[in-house]
Amino acid sequence: MARATASVTERTISAPAAGTAQPDRSESARVRRNGDVTPRRLLGAFYTPDDLATVLTRWALEEGPGTVLDPSYGGCAFMRAAVNVLREHAAPNPGKLVFGVDVDPKCGRYARDLVPSTNHITADFLSIGPEKVPGSPFKAIVGNPPYVRHHWLKGARRRAAHSSAKRAGLSIQGTASTWAYFVIHALDFLDADGRLALLVPEAILQADYSRAIRELLQKRFANVLLVHVRDRVFSGTDEAVVVIAAKGRGPGKTRVEAIEGANELASILKTSSDPPSTQRRVIGNGRELRSDVYDLVLELAGLDTVVPLGDLARIRIGFVTGANHFFIRSRSDLDEHEIPARSVVPVVARTQWMTGLAFTERDHRRLTDLGRRTLLTRPTDALLKQQGVRAWIAEGLEEGVHRRHKCAVREPWHRVNVGIRPDAFATCSRLSSPLLVINAAGYRCSNALHAVTWKTPARIPPKAIAVCFLSSLAAVWAEIHGRRYGGGVLKLEPGTIQGIPIPLLKDAAEMFVDVDSLLRREKEEQARAAVDDAVLRRGLGLSERDLSRLQRARSELKQKRLPARTEGDNG
Repeated sequence: MARATASVTERTISAPAAGTAQPDRSESARVRRNGDVTPRRLLGAFYTPDDLATVLTRWALEEGPGTVLDPSYGGCAFMRAAVNVLREHAAPNPGKLVFGVDVDPKCGRYARDLVPSTNHITADFLSIGPEKVPGSPFKAIVGNPPYVRHHWLKGARRRAAHSSAKRAGLSIQGTASTWAYFVIHALDFLDADGRLALLVPEAILQADYSRAIRELLQKRFANVLLVHVRDRVFSGTDEAVVVIAAKGRGPGKTRVEAIEGANELASILKTSSDPPSTQRRVIGNGRELRSDVYDLVLELAGLDTVVPLGDLARIRIGFVTGANHFFIRSRSDLDEHEIPARSVVPVVARTQWMTGLAFTERDHRRLTDLGRRTLLTRPTDALLKQQGVRAWIAEGLEEGVHRRHKCAVREPWHRVNVGIRPDAFATCSRLSSPLLVINAAGYRCSNALHAVTWKTPARIPPKAIAVCFLSSLAAVWAEIHGRRYGGGVLKLEPGTIQGIPIPLLKDAAEMFVDVDSLLRREKEEQARAAVDDAVLRRGLGLSERDLSRLQRARSELKQKRLPARTEGDNG
């Protein structure tokens, strides 16, 4: 495991390209089609198991009793744990030392039996200062801040969040979730020698905006431990969590660890000041990779015969409709609405449609015949008076599609800018390793895929690039630098894909037809093994041992990316 010091943070904790957003913990809550969200989702309210809260609180109060704050106390797991731990320390009237803040007034009923009424405050934590909370500065701040997405922050709450970051001297990207601002703001309430013990999403290890949070913690504390817990801690969500355990006056160093389950947390916290192991390192989303394999990837990527994909192609996101359900339709749906064929454009809109190394007109026709949404409604001005088109536009106005952000800034709102025809597609969200697929049909793609355009002059044939993209070298690199999304999919931004190492092996094009056939017959592992043998072993001269290490690393990283299953979980 590698230590995430300031000088090596970007090697040990990979971050995606700017502008990406991490899913919040409440992502599994159902959202109605009209865009309304449940109160639970808006509050980020998924409560902490009592045993986990106790482990963290016991560590936070390890040096003895003192005042404790939970800045978003919810179901009171941390407040209850604090009272019990203070009692273990023989503190008189432990409830008087425990304080909590929560924006939801309903949570007060949980707190009133634990602490005095003056100790639990109904307020938005981001909008109040330490002077508003008795007990400040606190010896320990513990809790589970809400994981609400930034675009759900409105009005005064958004202004308060930005103010807390500004006071800390941070410039936080607009994609930051609420938890990030809670971490920043909590430091104003903490004693100089106090301890911080919080549960946050794994975005702290991989989102661009989290880099500033990590650096702030490292500047403030002598020892910062970030522990990725792979098992699902909260019911109703696949999102993994990371424990922040920070203590001592800084500046100091950051250590990143990964554990399978919360039951291992207590032993990890006991060694929070120990140097990290040099045998394994923790990569972007909390998974572990052997250091020698990581070094092997760097070594291979640095060869003269290997170049980043960005040297061979430009990668952009596909077109954005603003409302896929409205713009991208099936053939039967268009016929039912009497929308003329001249008003539609064939498009590629799903990662699952990438079943080979090429996407052809035949592939598109088969999907269309199966009733898939393969046609983008995009009428020209000359067709606006056609009855079916008029009815379609009226339907969009009635649904409020024209008011959605991407539509509202477009003129006219109902005409999607599809951009240029890409030469190939790159998958951006996939359970397995990524694919690069030749656009043989010449169709545009939605932002479910990335659009790839070859640079000229070509250094190797496009078919060779698509084959080499299947190698375990490319796959492990993608696992290191990609992000884990809900359900365990590997998310790759355009900037990440540009860095994927591609061996300059022209002869790989000769494998294209055979590899394409294997993929179409759902024999992806066999296809990747064939590519590894030809491209890495024979092409780059990789030893059998090193090739085996790369292949094993790809398999392990992929498996650890998938959600861990709890007992009795059939989901």
